Amino acid sequence: MVNLNIEFMGEKTIFIVITQGIPARNILRTDVLKTLREQNDVKIVICLPGVVPDYWLKEFNYPNVIFETIKEKPFSLFRRKIFDPLLISLLHTESAYINLKFGTRKRVASPEYMIFWIFWSRLFGNSIVMKRLFRWLEYKLYPDRHYAGLFDKYNPNLVFATSVLAKVEAPMLKEAKRRGIKIITMPKSWDTFDKRFFRVKPDKILVQNSDLRALAVKGQDIPEKDVVVMGFPQFDIYTDKNILKPRNEFLAGLGLDPSKKVVFFGSGGLFGPSFLDEEFADEIYRFINSDECAEKCSFIIRAHFSEYNIGRFDKFKVAQDTYIDNTHQINKIFGELGDPSYGDMVQLANLLYHSDITINPGSTLSLDASCYLKPVICTGFGCKTLENCIKIAYYKRVLDSGGVRLARNYEELKQLINGYLKNPDMDMEGRKRMKEHLCANPDGFVGKRLAEFLLNEIGYVTKN
Repeated sequence: MVNLNIEFMGEKTIFIVITQGIPARNILRTDVLKTLREQNDVKIVICLPGVVPDYWLKEFNYPNVIFETIKEKPFSLFRRKIFDPLLISLLHTESAYINLKFGTRKRVASPEYMIFWIFWSRLFGNSIVMKRLFRWLEYKLYPDRHYAGLFDKYNPNLVFATSVLAKVEAPMLKEAKRRGIKIITMPKSWDTFDKRFFRVKPDKILVQNSDLRALAVKGQDIPEKDVVVMGFPQFDIYTDKNILKPRNEFLAGLGLDPSKKVVFFGSGGLFGPSFLDEEFADEIYRFINSDECAEKCSFIIRAHFSEYNIGRFDKFKVAQDTYIDNTHQINKIFGELGDPSYGDMVQLANLLYHSDITINPGSTLSLDASCYLKPVICTGFGCKTLENCIKIAYYKRVLDSGGVRLARNYEELKQLINGYLKNPDMDMEGRKRMKEHLCANPDGFVGKRLAEFLLNEIGYVTKN
């Protein structure tokens, strides 16, 4: 435990459980933590899955902020192999099906498990009775009391879990439920919500857009009154014009020619078919430097934080009018490695704002870019995994908005690049729909509203 307090006379205590880098950015480096810490008589206990990095101790050195370490305890063989798969598979969605069929970076696709899922999920995935039974069994059979001492120590008024699917968070939620402490959760991202059934039912869940509200009610057995559309706190930064540098200054600082259009490619890393990232970058670079391209272009390649030490794009370091963005802050206590700093957030905002076309293999960068109404092309080809994953439910909503174009081969990719270079306003109405609906129309105050919601749930009225 690291206690940054000198003296504290607080009346209310909030646990914030941070187990991954993306929620750390979304909550701690936005107005969520800023608003909470400004209430001097509210204690914020941030629970992390490892040793607190020194730079966190400096960055979050506030009198009413405390860090505690929590660790995931391994499941028994029966729980890991039998019970937990039965529980989390009580969700019959296309996203879950695709993940099982093609696997993930942590789990190789298993034909045997696929057969089991098809039988079990189709039979019981829409059964409210089975969902409630298995949540009750999870609570009764596996009490997971290893955080009881933490609750005895601080007696929190509320537990806010920022990645509701994470295993390490479930024992915190059970302990809170056992003690009658209010539980608020949210998914770490808009694209994880419909992949697995939640182990523990929260008192309230905060979701990023209205589509997720419907999924929470239908798939996760959460009453509509307990699902709150909050928006994306990390998108608040895109409404702040003060962070944006002048185009000439920013691009020249990257070694790029400000007179040229900018094509931005965001790689998928370990969360996509990473072997294709280099091939995509090669093809894009060759095209925009060929006579076929409608405009002279500079090229920005954003390396994915999950491959921070791979050097996948090193060969482009000597390429003319090309910049490799590989300045991610890394934190090894998080399994996904990335721990975006505020500076990283500002850098991404400027990269997107000053780009004329953005390209990615079906990632959240499409939503980020749409906050600036930038043209977006997704590379939905190259392997079966990518071709299918980009069609799953959450990304189908992106494509259906009309704000993103899907390239199915390199010829289509080239045509779309030229199309947007010649007519930047192509698909503008779709991009506006995407910004308003999927991005929940960022207004710059999501983080503040989220914090005030948490404070309201414990009966606290902000003093600022």
